[in-house]
Amino acid sequence: MTDRHSGLARGDIEMRAAGSTTWHGLKTDRQGSQLVAYVDDERFRKGLYEFRAHAEDQAGNEASTTTRADGATASLRLPARIDTRLVVGLLARSHTKRPRFDREISAPFGRLIRLRGRLTNGDGQPIEAGPIDALERRSDGTVPIGLVTTDRRGRFRYVLRATHNRDVVFRYGGSRRIGTATAPVHVRVSGTSSIVASKRVLRNGQSVLFRGRVATRPLPTQGKLLEIQAYFRGRWRTFSTLRTDRRGAWHFAYLFGATLCLLRYRFRVLLPMEGGYPFVASHSRVAKVLVVGP
Repeated sequence: MTDRHSGLARGDIEMRAAGSTTWHGLKTDRQGSQLVAYVDDERFRKGLYEFRAHAEDQAGNEASTTTRADGATASLRLPARIDTRLVVGLLARSHTKRPRFDREISAPFGRLIRLRGRLTNGDGQPIEAGPIDALERRSDGTVPIGLVTTDRRGRFRYVLRATHNRDVVFRYGGSRRIGTATAPVHVRVSGTSSIVASKRVLRNGQSVLFRGRVATRPLPTQGKLLEIQAYFRGRWRTFSTLRTDRRGAWHFAYLFGATLCLLRYRFRVLLPMEGGYPFVASHSRVAKVLVVGP
């Protein structure tokens, strides 16, 4: 909207979805004799939008309009910027020529995860030198963790370390002409604990002491919940639960009292999921104990 006579003093521009009665105010700037506002098409759903402008000149005269300078209705279909597509993940084998990116990733603790990605427009043409932000979603908000730039083919690589369960969002911020794009990657990491038996061979009526330490941090403030399991009748069965101390150390004594022959027992520790422990359910290696009957 322009004012060529008394001089533009102030004004504002609003927009609403076609057919709606709710107007949304836009941040409006005065540039000489014009009112200028930019529409962030990330804030609004796809569709047709109508606009209106209200202005006041230096003499106190006011005017409003819902038409363009040529008399046409002031409207715009969103998104107005060039459509973009961002894909990120582990490059997986595919039976087609088109690459496939896995976004759901499971990894052992400490593993380096080598991600690949590509940024293109809606027609599949690469966007070169596009800055891609890596953001991690946490309970206290979204935190930036890295930045990478696409090459001439629109491709990039990014390395994550599997230190805990992570929800990472890669985001291209776009520009005034090119739209934004996001791609999530979900990393799930296994917790780890050691397990050692005080005796490997013992007689029925004797006990064995299992010890270990949960290595993956952070731990819940009250210690990590563990399940002691034995392999019995074709599957792993939990027969006791306990908690580690605040440093992750644990111990458990077991008395053998019903072994009538020579038997080899298998034990392990299960680390279930729980609040304050950002890892998926996992288990330790197996500890074997040979028990001689009476």
